[in-house]
Amino acid sequence: MTEVNIITLQDLKGGEVINEVNRAIRSVAENLCDPKTDRMKSRTLTLKLSFSREVDEAGVDPVLINYSIDKKLCPRTDECGIFEIGEDGDGIAIGTERTLFDKESA
Repeated sequence: MTEVNIITLQDLKGGEVINEVNRAIRSVAENLCDPKTDRMKSRTLTLKLSFSREVDEAGVDPVLINYSIDKKLCPRTDECGIFEIGEDGDGIAIGTERTLFDKESA
């Protein structure tokens, strides 16, 4: 049997695949720490590698490796404000946002 040099994730695109996975992990960690996301919901990170053969013009039969990184994060909760809108004495529209204290007492 012929000895084969096995490639690793570190070899793919000169290590760029690992760098992208690391950035995705950092993004998941930041999402987990975000107080405006549901801390109990699961986040996922998927690295997909596909391998295929293709004959090129020179008759060489290389193996093509494609990859994709998919992450599913928890969405941030919507924020809202409460505004009072009316007109001043000259008929010009004016508005004021209520403070947090005003929202609780309303």
